Amino acid sequence: GDGYADFAVSAPSHEGGNDCGEVRLYYGALGVPDIDPGWQGTCDTNDEEFGAAVAAAGDVDGDGFADLVVGAVGYINDTGRAYLALGNNGTGRPVRLAQFAPGSPPQLIQPWGLSGDASSFALSMRATSPEGRASVKLQVEACPPGVAFGHASCVGRRSTEWTTLPLGVAGKALQELVVGLQDDTLYRWRARVLYAPFFVNRSGITPPPNPAHGPWRRLQGQAFEADVRTLMGDTWFVHLPVVVRAYEP
Repeated sequence: GDGYADFAVSAPSHEGGNDCGEVRLYYGALGVPDIDPGWQGTCDTNDEEFGAAVAAAGDVDGDGFADLVVGAVGYINDTGRAYLALGNNGTGRPVRLAQFAPGSPPQLIQPWGLSGDASSFALSMRATSPEGRASVKLQVEACPPGVAFGHASCVGRRSTEWTTLPLGVAGKALQELVVGLQDDTLYRWRARVLYAPFFVNRSGITPPPNPAHGPWRRLQGQAFEADVRTLMGDTWFVHLPVVVRAYEP
């Protein structure tokens, strides 16, 4: 979650001739990455070939941290098995970022999917507060290809009204419509929660000009290079050749 891509290295024949296998995850950094792995996982049994396949799983549990899936093709007489390693040890609060096509009812957009609109898309993020009760807003930033987050050409949005979180730890899903985007363009976006006192909406209380905020979160834990493409979508007509044969009686 620090903004630098991480990478996994697998050795399915690790542990001598037992083909047990091991996977090591290295954290990215500015400059040379650390030579010590930030996480490593090993097999349960010999001949398992743990790490024969490794891939980013996105954010399976919706806590804002990317997860990792590891395949072990030799598990129990080659029946095979898949392991899921949760980022941040699965201890993050629910975030559940999602993107939608504008309109009603909202249509979920998969990563790299079309927004269904030439200049906008909608998104949601679950907000929680470490203090339990608070008022929150959603802040969003969307950037085109090759542009770093924070650049002037990125499009930023912020909720207009403060939303009061309910009692409990589940929080509340906040939604925002991101507009003013370029047509037929890939975008990646990030979102974070802004915090204010619980009574910020009461008369006579001035909202903080620079509210406290949580960390930036990325769709699927930044497992993909892009998130959504703004495109209305065209109707395609397929013309098939018609063969006519004439037969004499």
